Amino acid sequence: MSVALLLMVAPAPAPGPAASAPPAAAAAAAAPPADANLYVYRDHAEPLIFTPSVKVDGRKVAGLAQKQFTALHVAPGNHLIEVDWPFLSRQGSVEAYFTIVDSGPPHYFEIMGTSRTGVMMRLEMRSELAERPADTGAERLRACCHFKPAK
Repeated sequence: MSVALLLMVAPAPAPGPAASAPPAAAAAAAAPPADANLYVYRDHAEPLIFTPSVKVDGRKVAGLAQKQFTALHVAPGNHLIEVDWPFLSRQGSVEAYFTIVDSGPPHYFEIMGTSRTGVMMRLEMRSELAERPADTGAERLRACCHFKPAK
C-alpha cells in the first residue's frame, strides 16, 4: 500500500523538447521536401513484420515499414537505389539505377515483396523494386502511404 501511495504523490515528469515544439515545426517535419525528386514507397511488401533499408548511392536514407514513403532531393546524374531486407526476412536485396535530369519529372520507386508456401511446402520469396511513372507514383503515394523523413 505504501508503494501505491508513493506513486500517486510523485510529481509528473517535466515536458520534454518534443512537447514544447511549435506545431509548425511538427507539420514541416511531416511533409516531404519541396524540392524532392526521388520518392520511395512501400504500399504492401511481404514479409510484413520486417523493415527494409533504402539506400541511395550506398547511403542509408530510410527504413520503410508498410504504408510508408520517403522523399529526398538527389543531385542530377546517375544514381543507384538499393533495398536491403534484414537477414531473417529471407528476402533478397534489390537495386536499380536511375538518372536525375535537371527539371525532369521526379522518380517513384515501389518496394514490393511476396512470401508464399509453394510446392512441397517450400517457401518462395520474391522482392522487387519497380519504378513507376510520375503520375501513377504520385497517385499511389496519396492513396496508400504516410511520410517518413529521410535521414
